[in-house]
Amino acid sequence: MDSCTQQKYLAALPKILLTALLYGLSIIPGKMLLMLVPGAEVRFAACIPVITGFLWGPAGAIGSALGNFIGDFYSGDALFVCFWGALCNFFLAFLPYKLWYGVRASHAPLFIYDTQSCIKFFAIIFVTALNFAALLTGITISAGMLENSRSFFIFFSSNFNFPLLFGLPILLYLRRQVNFSLPSLPQTAVPKRSWQIYIFAFASLSSIGFLLYAFNGATAEVALAFLVINALLLAYVCTLPAAYDPTLLGLQPKNYHSISAKATSLLMLLAVAIICFTILLAYFIQRKAFPDEAGLSLWQSLFTTLLISSNIIFLAIFLLLHRMEQALVLPLRQLTHAATTLVSSGYLEQQQHCQQIAKAYEKNQDEISDLWVSFNQMSCDIRSYIDNMAAAIAEKENIAAQLSVASQIQQSILPDTAPINQQLKNYTVTAGMFPAKEVGGDMYDCFFLPDGRLAILIADVSGKGMPAALFMMAAKTLLKSNGSLGDPAKILSAANDSLAENNTNMMFVTVWLGIVDLVSGKMVYANAGHNYPLLQEENKPGVWLRQRSGPALGIITGRTYKNYELTLPFNSKLLLYTDGITEAENPRKEFYGEQRLEQRFQRAHIPEDILFSVLEFAEDSPQSDDITFLWLSRK
Repeated sequence: MDSCTQQKYLAALPKILLTALLYGLSIIPGKMLLMLVPGAEVRFAACIPVITGFLWGPAGAIGSALGNFIGDFYSGDALFVCFWGALCNFFLAFLPYKLWYGVRASHAPLFIYDTQSCIKFFAIIFVTALNFAALLTGITISAGMLENSRSFFIFFSSNFNFPLLFGLPILLYLRRQVNFSLPSLPQTAVPKRSWQIYIFAFASLSSIGFLLYAFNGATAEVALAFLVINALLLAYVCTLPAAYDPTLLGLQPKNYHSISAKATSLLMLLAVAIICFTILLAYFIQRKAFPDEAGLSLWQSLFTTLLISSNIIFLAIFLLLHRMEQALVLPLRQLTHAATTLVSSGYLEQQQHCQQIAKAYEKNQDEISDLWVSFNQMSCDIRSYIDNMAAAIAEKENIAAQLSVASQIQQSILPDTAPINQQLKNYTVTAGMFPAKEVGGDMYDCFFLPDGRLAILIADVSGKGMPAALFMMAAKTLLKSNGSLGDPAKILSAANDSLAENNTNMMFVTVWLGIVDLVSGKMVYANAGHNYPLLQEENKPGVWLRQRSGPALGIITGRTYKNYELTLPFNSKLLLYTDGITEAENPRKEFYGEQRLEQRFQRAHIPEDILFSVLEFAEDSPQSDDITFLWLSRK
């Protein structure tokens, strides 16, 4: 014997001893005070084997057998009676345990939680009590006791009624408090038809046949033969393999708080209470109507009342439970299943299924019907919403693809400064545009005029997105096509007239335009409402070019602009930018501002220094406006 088996037996030993002690002490008072006929007493403790059998399995059955042996032996019964009584009580405890987990047992771990499980428990206790009472009747006949029919009636009533009256409430309470002992699942697949079921059916028919024979008079030899044969048959039934679903073990806590489980527990307890009240009422009526009635007759009358009332009441409860499950629990389970599979099974198929169920319940005109109709409407709305969302997403993706192409086109029309720098000797131009969206309304440009001078410009269109990008492309085309005028003020005036014409959307663009004589460094410039550039000579502070030539382009035709002049010193740098830099925000809603730009510009050697400074200032805040710059340096 390995250590694992030893630990298993040691763990079962306290359960066996506790069951034996509890059961033995419980049956002694009944044998001494409530013995109605020789060998047959009112046994209220008949619920203990059923309880301990479900609770602890083999340990509870062995403890019940040992406790019965102790009780019978202490009461003076013969060893023959003690032995067979102990064996019968083993079957009384172990058969319900094996039948519960072996017959239609897929949901067996969920103990008594709906109508089917109640009927199963009721049937198992009934058939077990029948076989148990037949075996005990055989014992009384073998021992020479002649009260056959009365003995059977007492045996059956005690071991059928009391497990239902006392055992059922206790088991319903214990199922939430402790884990029941489960039989081990077989290593190989369980056959769909087990011989143990057929043998048990045969043993039950054998018990009925023996009882019919015993009521008409049976010899001790026949009774003993019946005891031996049926005991062997029931022993074989005890080898019935378990066939429950182990995956359901995790559902026990949730299942026992379900509506079905709560209603089952409540109605079962209500049935027990009604039966107990009926028995007490029958007892007082019987004592008052027949005060001189003997104890045997009184208990037979009470047992008859108990047997009839329990069957009628439990049958009514089962019908009520079944009706409640059909009207309430089943629709809610279907609704729960429909809700959980709404996405996984496909909205269209699930919607059709919900419509079919909703129509089936619609005729009821109750709250469940209203709930199903509402759920069906919700599933239809969700389906419609998903269809609309899918169309919207497809349209959005199409727009995104178009915007991506537009962004590429916009970036491609902005000049590449590398070829220009190759033609410059003492100057360097660096520029970039970073739109807040896919496309932006900012732009920069630099190009050579026919006389060899270099034109540089930066512009910012009102608004963002596609309208600003289209207006920006029109402005860029007009500014460059009018570059042959050779004068910043005239170029701005001509572009303004063209942009303002038919400008029903009242869009405008701010522009700073300068034309540099690359030999002398002289620059003529004009500012149409744009941000002031910064100019810095080496080792000197930066200077703001705060001259304003006129308003932004595109507002009104016929506007003239003024030129300004300056000479770019050697080792100087000029920064043109849009308000995306100065109006950059951080999470505290602070602007980058001109002061920070000036301070950073004085220390910057390349334009990327300023861009990194803006990103560092904004932290994780999203870019709110297009950022564009043009950096011109003279060596």
